[in-house]
Amino acid sequence: MKVELEVLAYTSIRRKKPWPRLLWIGKEKESLLLLDENRVGVLYLPSGKTKRQIPKLSPLIEECLTLSSTPNGCYLVGLLKSGDIFIWYKDKDIIKTISGLSQLLPLTTLLTESCKVYSCNDGSKLLLVVGTDRYFVWKQHIQCQDSGPILSGDWISVIVPVNVPLPTSDCLETSTNGTFYESQICGSCCQWSVVFNHGNSVCVRTLLLRFPSPHELLSENCPTVHIEWCCLQYSIDKINKNCEIVNSRGAYQSSYSNDGQILAIAVNQRSPAYSAMLFISPLTDTLLVSQLHGCGLKQPETRHGRQYWVKDMVWTVDNLFVACILNNGSVTVLSRLGEPVVIHIAGCSIDIGPNYYLPLHPLVHIQ
Repeated sequence: MKVELEVLAYTSIRRKKPWPRLLWIGKEKESLLLLDENRVGVLYLPSGKTKRQIPKLSPLIEECLTLSSTPNGCYLVGLLKSGDIFIWYKDKDIIKTISGLSQLLPLTTLLTESCKVYSCNDGSKLLLVVGTDRYFVWKQHIQCQDSGPILSGDWISVIVPVNVPLPTSDCLETSTNGTFYESQICGSCCQWSVVFNHGNSVCVRTLLLRFPSPHELLSENCPTVHIEWCCLQYSIDKINKNCEIVNSRGAYQSSYSNDGQILAIAVNQRSPAYSAMLFISPLTDTLLVSQLHGCGLKQPETRHGRQYWVKDMVWTVDNLFVACILNNGSVTVLSRLGEPVVIHIAGCSIDIGPNYYLPLHPLVHIQ
């Protein structure tokens, strides 16, 4: 299988420090949001010009602990050091605020633990994960009028059952990912998974949140949200007889498909020949192993450390492909439930490939 990719724009950013995150926000496809720890900017792709300040957003970024975007890309969501959450609607340049979290969680915990926030498409439901053992759900009031700057809703603390094993702070290999989606059977749902080592197995612990429809909420004794936990364990030697447990940061990378049906997990190994991709359906306990063709290395059996590890992944909008970038700057594309496909990139005086791995941003070695 071969995939042809067309280069629509090519530009260089005049900045000494790189931007670690790029986000498509809003309906305007010609601009990218550039983010780092405490700065934000906008890149206009046709001209290559950048805008360094967004008047309403920039002051909030300086006080932000974590950032994410809604699945449809309309909103930017951030958790502030004060415990408040802001939602920025880029197309109208409107900022809404959600408060009340400080009543459930000490602010010192937010500052010392890693936090991640996930939102549904319209920002009416949120999931906040603090560390790997504290979970909070926010749901907007049905009668809420969004004309003011404050969104009213209720915070719910998710209780973790005693028999649910979760990774400790010593598990450096831990990877987490979550998404909101709409299901024809279950309605509005959210799935969040954590991947970690458990003995000699890869353990995937999943939290499923199902939100009742307004019609269901009218019935008596209907909870605000249905909570379910599930677990899947897979022995590491079933992936490949030469696979081994790696207890290092970045050993696992995970990414949910936009429909919430598949969790892709990159299992990085010290020898690229044994690195693999797992496609998991957490709610049905099904798993498929896909090989990564040695991560593009001619002699993949040799140990190259983290250089050929999968660093990040993202699904296409139609959920047919998952794109991956390695630590060495190479890019590969896997088909849904399949292996890497041959990709060819052309356009704007650029012609790279065809190959399984393309060095879009090659790593420079000095010896």
